[in-house]
Amino acid sequence: MLLPITGIEVIGVVGSLYIPLLIASAVLVVAVPRASGWHPAVPILLLITALTIPTAVVLVPFIALNWMWRRIASRVAILWLAALCVGLLAQATVVVLAPDRRDMDVSVTSMGTWVRALLNSVFSLVPGLSIGDVSLTEFTVLRPFPYLAWILVGLLAIAGMLGVAHGRNSLSTSITAQLALLALLISLIPSLSGTFSYRYFVAPVTLLVIALLILTDKRLGQQSLIKVTIGSVLLGMLWLTSFPASDLRSTPAPAWSVELGRAGALCQSGPGSQVNMTLTPVWPPKNAGLTELNQPRFICVSQSDS
Repeated sequence: MLLPITGIEVIGVVGSLYIPLLIASAVLVVAVPRASGWHPAVPILLLITALTIPTAVVLVPFIALNWMWRRIASRVAILWLAALCVGLLAQATVVVLAPDRRDMDVSVTSMGTWVRALLNSVFSLVPGLSIGDVSLTEFTVLRPFPYLAWILVGLLAIAGMLGVAHGRNSLSTSITAQLALLALLISLIPSLSGTFSYRYFVAPVTLLVIALLILTDKRLGQQSLIKVTIGSVLLGMLWLTSFPASDLRSTPAPAWSVELGRAGALCQSGPGSQVNMTLTPVWPPKNAGLTELNQPRFICVSQSDS
């Protein structure tokens, strides 16, 4: 919760249960708990995660990989996969029967949005860091950001795959590489829906930070307590400005008291009438495609009914 990217979407992050579920599931699947007594708790977590967000499907190949490398027993791997499959089957049932479906947009545009958003999210670890247009002449403008994003995300994917290949003989390398690849996949899937929110990138950035900590764990452990403390304080000072929620998420529009007053005035026409309310902050956004299930619509009742 202290990562700077969380501050950008802090309300959305707290309200989105899938974020901590995905983070916990990814870490436990990749860095298998040493104590076997924890193993029965993992399938419960995986089931809840899969019932909450279908993106949990990306965990399947990593369970299979660690099963193949004999880091988890066959019985444990089958139990974990079964828990995921039950949850994903429920998700698939809802998708098939739902009257309205979220369209996926697998295109150059959506992929470009994904790599730029992922890079921008990683840049949030250094507040104020951004790469914009560079004007060489009055008629020439370079836009390095999209190209840099493709290069860096591509290098991360290649490094992750090489790390997985090498990681069979190195536990820390394997865990780091798998978490990096999971971060890429978890950020990719919601981006293909054609919408963008920093909320989608909180779990990926968190997994990348965890992977970095694992990769540098031995070196950090060799440092003195004073050095680690000073470094932590400096890092906290760097991130301090990013802790508050963004204006979009923290500014009432309109104020809730004003909206309640408006609803009360509209309900004077009698019970049974409907009032479309604007929830704060700023919901629904303009041009939002709302269904009957998520429209902020309320029915007026008489005082005796309430």
